[in-house]
Parts: sequence; C-alpha cells; structure tokens
Amino acid sequence: MAGQERRLTSLPGMKVAPLPPEVLVAVSVLPTAPNRPANDPADRILIATARTLGYTLVTRDRKMLDYAAGGDVSALPC
Repeated sequence: MAGQERRLTSLPGMKVAPLPPEVLVAVSVLPTAPNRPANDPADRILIATARTLGYTLVTRDRKMLDYAAGGDVSALPC
C-alpha cells in the first residue's frame, strides 16, 4: 500500500473494504431510476459495497447522496 493509502487507513474508523462476490452481484441489481447512479460503474461498486457490508459512504457526489436520501444506503456529505 502506498504512503497516502496507509495514512488514510490508519485514521479511526477507516478501512479498506473487501470486494466479495456478493458485492459484485449487488452492483447488478441496484435500482435504476431518476437520481440513481445508473451510469457510473465506480459509484455503483461503492454503493453496492456500502449496502452489502453495512458501511456508511462519505462523499461529495450529489447523485450518491441523492441515492442515499432514498434510504437505500447510509451516506454522509463531506
């Protein structure tokens, strides 16, 4: 792991999330509706990871925050 990643993951509450098969399946079944992150594969992977593993997303991404406002995943704006 590079220096910056090591520094970030040493912060309280921060960790590298695994990418198990359940997350990859969850990516394919995320709802696609207005204000949903349907077109950005990276957003879909992050959301599916948070949903599957019970994590809270910390993001500035408006579409991800709008998605979270629907109650499908926990997110905090930063």
